[in-house]
Amino acid sequence: MTRYIRAGVCILFVFLCATALAQDRRLPLDYAWSFSDGLARAEVNGRLGYVNPDGEYLIQSEFRRESVFYPPVFDFHDGRAHRILGDRHGFIDRTGALVIDPRFDDARDFSEGLAMVKTAGLWGYIDTDGAVIIPPAFEDAGPFSLGLARVQHDGRWGYIDTLGETAIPFSFDEAREFSEESAAVRTGVLWGFIDEAGAYLVEPSFEDASDFSGGLAPVKTGGLWGYIEEAGTIVIEPIFDETGPFSEGLAMVRLSGKYGFIDTDGEIVVEPVFDAAGDFSEGLAPVKIDGLWGFIDNTGAVVIEPMFDHASGSSEGFAVVGSDGGWGFVDREGAFLEIKR
Repeated sequence: MTRYIRAGVCILFVFLCATALAQDRRLPLDYAWSFSDGLARAEVNGRLGYVNPDGEYLIQSEFRRESVFYPPVFDFHDGRAHRILGDRHGFIDRTGALVIDPRFDDARDFSEGLAMVKTAGLWGYIDTDGAVIIPPAFEDAGPFSLGLARVQHDGRWGYIDTLGETAIPFSFDEAREFSEESAAVRTGVLWGFIDEAGAYLVEPSFEDASDFSGGLAPVKTGGLWGYIEEAGTIVIEPIFDETGPFSEGLAMVRLSGKYGFIDTDGEIVVEPVFDAAGDFSEGLAPVKIDGLWGFIDNTGAVVIEPMFDHASGSSEGFAVVGSDGGWGFVDREGAFLEIKR
């Protein structure tokens, strides 16, 4: 009997090893990030590089991780990627060369040709050549969107243009980025929406609010979430515990602890049966079923079976997925991207 038990254990061990190897072949990375500007970060043994959509390393794994809390390089935007060396911040180009010296205390990704940088405790903005366009003068700041950036001065929020001129006065307790020609702002405890001139489109009247997308914005009232249209009229009643932005005509909502999707009329298109869900992108949405992530299409049909511990929305043709065996990329059909070393 002992001999058979030993044999069974050996067979199980071989099976588990084979399964692990198969998993490693499909998910060959220690960590991965979404594609942006045609490249995705890929990490193996504490070193990061960038792969293209063919799985080829355009920038080899030459960036060594120095911290468990943050990576040494970030995603590409406007042809530049944020680079951290020690406690200093600069930027690399698409060859991996350092083109903006790491002379800043902190930095963020480029957006609309400008990147936030921090010096001596204050935020300003540089262009893709590293020239300071807006000198550091703000306690906090956000990226440019529709030609405006939210910035904080003397504890109040307002907006500046790409020359650093005040476009909307510093009169808000909190402010968010512009989206679809409006931005959510808070005065006191209530949220409303302003236009690009700073005039109220929707007076502050909500407990919370998020950005407009697809002509609708999530707002919270009475402890529940619904949606308003641009004039501020509630068009989808606040009955949800949680809501997401509209993307590709659908928005994620949570009801009674489960996630599903509604259309712009507020009709449930995908029943709330999932443990968690992400937004639709490129025709797919990640959903969690019984502890594992897969992907559905806009009818709710499962396109990629739940088999991952982690999953992100699709970007530039691929979604990032991860399990105990590693991380990698899958396309819309669920085929794994082969990483060529």
